[in-house]
Amino acid sequence: MRRWGDQIVKFPSKIHQVPFTVQQTTSEKQGIDIMGIIIWSIYREGEGPFKAFKSLGDDLSQEKPEKPYKTL
Repeated sequence: MRRWGDQIVKFPSKIHQVPFTVQQTTSEKQGIDIMGIIIWSIYREGEGPFKAFKSLGDDLSQEKPEKPYKTL
């Protein structure tokens, strides 16, 4: 059911992966490179989809959303 002024948003509920690399120097002046991956999806229960849309916007409907990748 939709009321006047309500907005309906469709976005994928798949799992997203964000690869990242980090470079740091230790106290011994050694260089460390760390590579990792963040795996995320939208929490489906309760207010999860609404909070995701409110925080990340229309970009969620894209195949590869940019705003969540930059935020993470």
